[in-house]
Amino acid sequence: MSKLTIKMKTKKIIPWILILSIIMLSGIIGFTTSIISKTNTNRLILGERINGQAVFYDTINGKPLFTLNDYVLVETAPTVNNWLIAGLFVKLTIEQISSSKILPNSILLGKDGKVAGKTSDTVEVGMSYDSLGLIRAYTPVKSIDPSTIVENELEKLLLEGKTKKSQLEPFMANFKFEKLGVDTFTNLTQYCIYESPLVDLSPRDRITLLFNNENNLLGVVHTRLLDKYVDISFELIRGHELIITLKMPEDEIQRIINERNNFYNSID
Repeated sequence: MSKLTIKMKTKKIIPWILILSIIMLSGIIGFTTSIISKTNTNRLILGERINGQAVFYDTINGKPLFTLNDYVLVETAPTVNNWLIAGLFVKLTIEQISSSKILPNSILLGKDGKVAGKTSDTVEVGMSYDSLGLIRAYTPVKSIDPSTIVENELEKLLLEGKTKKSQLEPFMANFKFEKLGVDTFTNLTQYCIYESPLVDLSPRDRITLLFNNENNLLGVVHTRLLDKYVDISFELIRGHELIITLKMPEDEIQRIINERNNFYNSID
């Protein structure tokens, strides 16, 4: 009798165990899928992206103008006191182009035509071309996903001692660094990303990576803070700094400084 009872209980329990296991597994798969969908390694970061839903204001702690959706790609200016000016190019209607304004409760469409957010007040349109216009406003720095800030990711790699080109290539591809070729004066290969139009409309670099013939990173030219990693730093003109990541003679360093300053002087 006891054996029969045990068998009967087991028959009743097993289906429930299976059902509960399936439910738990489904939940784990769903949770994992939601994480992967946002951090899909096949999707390039390219630049700063919104962290959650972000509100944009006419001034610091001012009137809300519009909201942007999670992971929308934006243009940014440097952070000041935990706030920054950020924005994006949006598709405009004929009326919005003629008035240079987007009225409240308007859906904002990004360059790709996908919904990027919505206005809550009248938004002024800045620079425009074709059917696109740049909108910008103030938002707290927490509105930006920190893992999409190029300086943050570069600092992590430098602090880990990763200065070989092969070690930096995934990072460079993720943020779409552009190869500028070999500088004939310094014989260094240069890769850069350009500064946001919110900061400078001329083709000025935000970060330039300098590699020698052995594909070792020997210097980084930058305009925004790299305060966690500081080895040897030199001030350049027009808001740039040069960080030396590889030991080299002083005359070589000075030659790089001269070349960069001459280059920046040649830009309008």
